[in-house]
Amino acid sequence: MRAHFFSSFLWISLTVASLNEQSTFKTSLSRGLSTAFNPAAFKPFFSKRRPFTFTME
Repeated sequence: MRAHFFSSFLWISLTVASLNEQSTFKTSLSRGLSTAFNPAAFKPFFSKRRPFTFTME
């Protein structure tokens, strides 16, 4: 439950940051962190692509 609360908190801060600053880097960083703390959202990402493929793009 603590990890789920933390990912929800990151998602909220991601929304606030994108509304306030429109910062692409901060948005992608926050989204990546919230995905890392949410295994349910992290699994489909690796099922569609092989690991380490996204680093080459």
